[in-house]
Amino acid sequence: MKGEIEIDIEGTLVNFHYTYEPGDPGIHTYPNGDPGYPGTGPDVNILYAYAAQPDNLGNLVEVDVLELITPYIDLDDVEQQIIDEHEDWLGIYK
Repeated sequence: MKGEIEIDIEGTLVNFHYTYEPGDPGIHTYPNGDPGYPGTGPDVNILYAYAAQPDNLGNLVEVDVLELITPYIDLDDVEQQIIDEHEDWLGIYK
């Protein structure tokens, strides 16, 4: 599924666009006693990160800043925020 989340990065609101796959909880044992299979965790892929930036005339425009901010932030933290938000929506609590 596609989604977006707005996160404040050092005083700038950044709107991350992403894809999210919830994973599979797996099955410990089938009803007939056969062994099940292990689960898989959720998967997040960040596609874009838009932030309002001034153009040459001083007008604010939305710019994809993903490549600019990647060296300065930990995208794993952003991905974890996305996973936590989806788990809250689904009623899954840690």
